[in-house]
Amino acid sequence: TFQDDRPIEDLGSVFEHLIEKLWGQLDPQGRQPQTIFIKLKTHDFRNFTRSHTPAMPPNAIEDLRAAIETLLRHLDLPGENRYRLAGVGLSNFRDRSNEPEQPELF
Repeated sequence: TFQDDRPIEDLGSVFEHLIEKLWGQLDPQGRQPQTIFIKLKTHDFRNFTRSHTPAMPPNAIEDLRAAIETLLRHLDLPGENRYRLAGVGLSNFRDRSNEPEQPELF
């Protein structure tokens, strides 16, 4: 949550900070996130959220960054909106295993 409401074009550094913080909290040996999401709340308390579950979970911070940039592009937000909150997250965690990423066809 911000102290002042901000236009979307001022949130690039905020999202970069959130991505780095989120990626730093992941345990590489722990459970693996499958779904990536973003959330924005406007000055008048309207929420905008988008999520995506890629075929392959993010394996590097660059994967996460690219997915979040894509989600932001798909929001199609009015330019006059000002935002009081921005967030990114991961969900749909699954245990890592020795199983192949793609099952055998036959």
